[in-house]
Amino acid sequence: MLEDPRERARGLLEETGVASLVAAREVKEVKRSLLPLAREGDVEAQTLLGAIELEIEGKPKAARGWFESAAQQGDAAAKRSLGHLYANALGVRQNLAKAAALFREAAADADPSAMFNLAALNDRADGAYATFEETLRLLEGAAAAGIPVAMSKLGDMLARVDRDEEAVEWYLKAAELGHVGAMHALGCWARDGIIGPPDNVQAVRWFLRMVQVGDNEGIQHAFKLAHVMSATDVREAARLAGRPDLGEALLESKRARRPEPRS
Repeated sequence: MLEDPRERARGLLEETGVASLVAAREVKEVKRSLLPLAREGDVEAQTLLGAIELEIEGKPKAARGWFESAAQQGDAAAKRSLGHLYANALGVRQNLAKAAALFREAAADADPSAMFNLAALNDRADGAYATFEETLRLLEGAAAAGIPVAMSKLGDMLARVDRDEEAVEWYLKAAELGHVGAMHALGCWARDGIIGPPDNVQAVRWFLRMVQVGDNEGIQHAFKLAHVMSATDVREAARLAGRPDLGEALLESKRARRPEPRS
């Protein structure tokens, strides 16, 4: 049984983060298989073709035509993708108001990514397209759908209005899903005692988790704190982060910087 071309296209788009996995020949074959469906008016095929043109081939002008066709038929993903083009001036003249309108339409169709996009655009535009309360609701919808960046952004918004306990809950959820910004926030909040006494063990835990996901800024913060912590606490923080090796590296660095005793 032949694989559905739409399924092949979705798989291809999931591989875009690893360029070596996306072969030009395969892209061409998938596009060729989608074209008949798209020309017959299949909205998903049209949206997928637009996504391939944009995300894999870097051709926003070509993507725009497919997104417009699918959006006119009411496809939420196409509306959101078209909004992305207008928000970021990709193949079109930037038009934030049009982007917001498209995101809003897609969000009304329960598209979680569109909810986040509208909230993020509104924040970027200093509240020009939604109230603070509506922005919170949009982020809550996107976060409930499992989007880590929405969880972290919701934490930021809640912190602005001193709803710190709720903010930490969302930061924790985002951090456990690998969001480095949420890890950084948790580390800073623990270090500075934002919602309780300062806790260097938890602070170093989250700073080391940043390293775990490829952000080396965390090791700098952890290094500073390690110099005022006991070896036991450093090792506990590293254990919680799942990187005991980094704990030993911090302690070795601490020993190396210790001044030699005067004779």
